[in-house]
Amino acid sequence: MTVEDNKRLYSRASTLLPFTVRRSPDQSRDMTSRLVTDVIIIDDTLPPRVDDDRLNSWLTMLNTKLEYLISMNSPKNENVVFMAFSPLNISGNGMSLMTKEPFNLGDVLEMRIVLQTYPPKILFLYGELVRIDTTPGETETFIVGVKFLGMNEEVLQEITRFDYKKHRERLITGQKS
Repeated sequence: MTVEDNKRLYSRASTLLPFTVRRSPDQSRDMTSRLVTDVIIIDDTLPPRVDDDRLNSWLTMLNTKLEYLISMNSPKNENVVFMAFSPLNISGNGMSLMTKEPFNLGDVLEMRIVLQTYPPKILFLYGELVRIDTTPGETETFIVGVKFLGMNEEVLQEITRFDYKKHRERLITGQKS
């Protein structure tokens, strides 16, 4: 591989976002990415405990009530999405992610990523699995590289905007990517 082969069209942002991935039922390469904004997004991780016991009790009570209200609405509403946060490294033409799923090179994956904006945006992305690496120190966990398929301009702009925002935050706080 030469230096020219390793040039990226887009910079990459490492982040933690609500995310799901699965092997696409349609293994053709004709899918088109899309952006959805009319959904309710629910993070199913528990909120962190706070030091103040009274505040913690109050927050737990609110969380219980919200879970009840959501559960009453969920069976009737297909636009409610449950996702867990996952570490990702994303750019305009691909991404890498950690997974326990045993995918194969060449698999077409269907991914949903939530960009936490107002209103929240879900990106439906499709990509071909181009790299599989084992994770050092962890068994049955893989780092996979995905090359996006069917990328449209709207979704590409959202990813680029997100990437720029992440890099700007790092510059302001002095973090390294």
